[in-house]
Amino acid sequence: MLRERAPRDGRSAIRKAAERRREDAQKLLEHERWTGSIYLHGYWVECTMKFRLMDHFNVLHLDALDAVLSARSGRLVITRTHSIAYLSTFHEGLRALREVNNDRLDVQSAALLRAHNHVSRWSTELRYSPELGHRPEAERFAEDAKSIVTFILNN
Repeated sequence: MLRERAPRDGRSAIRKAAERRREDAQKLLEHERWTGSIYLHGYWVECTMKFRLMDHFNVLHLDALDAVLSARSGRLVITRTHSIAYLSTFHEGLRALREVNNDRLDVQSAALLRAHNHVSRWSTELRYSPELGHRPEAERFAEDAKSIVTFILNN
């Protein structure tokens, strides 16, 4: 008899998926597979964002998160997206950071905003790229992803 498995969109599954994507991204970085590393670092950020939102709103599945966010915003929200920029609009700390006048940001917040803007341009279209990519770009993306994930988990 087959065991019933936990849904893949559950909070703990998404948390574990985030960690696996980080591990995979790091391995690709170590093996100079630059584009693949960026691709999986992006998924790390996406999964972490979804996990953190689910944790913050105390829901166990993405459908429940959609319902909570839809009720709070007064519009239909669908979190089954790969848009880090879109998901970021629901994270209070990131939203507040983006709304501050750039002239009023301290050095640390300015660096975090720059990292967020960089990571938010990530796209799943990278999966179609035959290019190896470039080390500096991959290393910068990895660092920016780490900064954003750290912020997400701590705010």
